[in-house]
Amino acid sequence: MPSNFEPMNPCTHAIRPGRRMRFLPVVFFLTLFAPCLPAAAQDAGPIELAGFGGLTLGVRYLNVTSVNHYLESAGATLPSDMPLLGVHAAALLGERFVIDGRGDTAFFLARGARLDAKYYCAGGSAEFGYAAVNNVYGLAYPFVGAGGYQSVLSLPAGNRLDLVKWYNGNNTARQTSAVVAVGFAYHYPVRLAVGETEDRLAMFLGGIAAGATFNVGDRRWRDAGGHEIAGLGAQPLNTFFLNVDVSFGGGVARAR
Repeated sequence: MPSNFEPMNPCTHAIRPGRRMRFLPVVFFLTLFAPCLPAAAQDAGPIELAGFGGLTLGVRYLNVTSVNHYLESAGATLPSDMPLLGVHAAALLGERFVIDGRGDTAFFLARGARLDAKYYCAGGSAEFGYAAVNNVYGLAYPFVGAGGYQSVLSLPAGNRLDLVKWYNGNNTARQTSAVVAVGFAYHYPVRLAVGETEDRLAMFLGGIAAGATFNVGDRRWRDAGGHEIAGLGAQPLNTFFLNVDVSFGGGVARAR
């Protein structure tokens, strides 16, 4: 049978989340990679074969309305935009075809007047893209993909757990769902070394990726035992994301 998740008592004081981080990836990208842009005029052929990967930083926008319905009365509120940290790896085949995989976690700690709540959304996806641009000005491609994500809401030790009734005394709720992803990515490769005869190269790449995920699976919250939590509204994992990718790799460029 479904478990109970009751609304909390109203509280007169609410602590709002900290400064928004929606513009951090754009500022970071411009600051770090703008000095490299004049190098785009170098004479080099398109990359035929390459592999690269590295770190992802960014922001993910989520629909947390159903969660905030139960947290706001205790003075804790989750923002819709959360910092994102992850890793990615990609392969370029035949100048045009891109296979990419990425995993990331968006996280936030909501501090309230009567309780704190930890929230994170973690998962990953496999993506396939077609490089519409592959030249001295960079590598740009739209992509589609599929994967899975899990959202976790927990109340750390020391909270007034009597304010929220979890099934069987559990203080953690989980939601797992399959998603499809669509987006667009751009990477600018700084060629660190080019072979004199075979055009082999090593690369440092700065890039951005923006897109959305759409929920195609279960949206219900469940406790640690797998029982549905009644009253905690379903949260669709329909999200928007903006990432900055910092990568290293190598490959072969077409001879000019």
